Amino acid sequence: MLTPTENARLTCVGPETPAGAFMRCYWQPAVLSEELPENDGPPVRVRLLGEDLIAFRDAEGDVLLVTEPAWNAPRKAYFTWEGGGLVWAYLGPADALPAPPDYGFVRVTANRRNVVKIFQDNNWLQSLEGAIDSVHSGFLHNDDMHEKSQLRNAPARVEFERTVHGLAGAAIHALGDGRNYVRAFAYIMPAHSLRVRTLGRTGVPEDIPTISGQIWVPIDDTTSWLYNYMYAMRPERPLTDAFVRARNASYGRGPDDFESGYRLKRNRGNDYLIDRGLQRRRSFSGIKGMNTQDIALQECMGPVLDRSKEHLAHSDRVIIALRKTMFDAIDTVERGEHPGGTEPLDYADVRLADVIVDERIDWKDALKETACTA
Repeated sequence: MLTPTENARLTCVGPETPAGAFMRCYWQPAVLSEELPENDGPPVRVRLLGEDLIAFRDAEGDVLLVTEPAWNAPRKAYFTWEGGGLVWAYLGPADALPAPPDYGFVRVTANRRNVVKIFQDNNWLQSLEGAIDSVHSGFLHNDDMHEKSQLRNAPARVEFERTVHGLAGAAIHALGDGRNYVRAFAYIMPAHSLRVRTLGRTGVPEDIPTISGQIWVPIDDTTSWLYNYMYAMRPERPLTDAFVRARNASYGRGPDDFESGYRLKRNRGNDYLIDRGLQRRRSFSGIKGMNTQDIALQECMGPVLDRSKEHLAHSDRVIIALRKTMFDAIDTVERGEHPGGTEPLDYADVRLADVIVDERIDWKDALKETACTA
């Protein structure tokens, strides 16, 4: 539980706020590269961390990001960098400019990567908290309650540790036959969650093993952008068009799932097109698409979750750790120091895996043998 003052310290992202100063220590996705398709083309309005900006690609192909014109203030330009299908922006002080992002999905070739942008009508933090919570997957994303072989439906415990970049840990699902299904996760500050998928939901190996991530970017205090990405782990097995279409459709983020402005057709205004019949017969939520299921819960918490009314349980320990990590990082910034996760070396050792192991084996040892660098 947080007091209203503590809650505001984490959720408000304007230029003069503690969390806003923390956010401005990092490169943030500003737009998809495809939103600026041509040199010297039309500009795009961007609202980022509560600031109204304009992005455009100049005649040489470089992207510029500037504040909107105002009669009482000079126009300001921000640093930009392009990579991973995104235009990144740095809104912090020039003398603290970090190295450009070096995440795995940025480094791989375009045929191994897919990025999808989604508008969310809620504060960024409640979405991030949902992403690092592994326990909800067994019920919220259970689209066949009669199927007992789905690995993530098994009871889970979550273990984790603090790191320079944020958090690292795993959900350990006890399968009841002397084995555990272990799925590692990572949190990279300020709002980046990562997981891996080499096994399908019933344990069958994936044809194209992938690492996936979610990056939340605050538009302002009550709305945010979600950038979903996935990339093929193996160069010899790149993403195919058919694979991308099927995967994104299953998550509710395929081309047919969107209205204009990167807004989902299934939204709060139409109750996410919930199918009550499906909910009675088979699906826990009655909502199609795993992304959409998550967004439904996150948006229905309200624009900014009132954390003074919550009652956290043992399974919420990772949420508590996330908040402590952020509070510590905000304190670090207020002391005039650099928080973790700003430089590529801070997250260079992030390793992910999902594997079925003997329950007598320490899952950390098992992951050492199978984990891949994210």
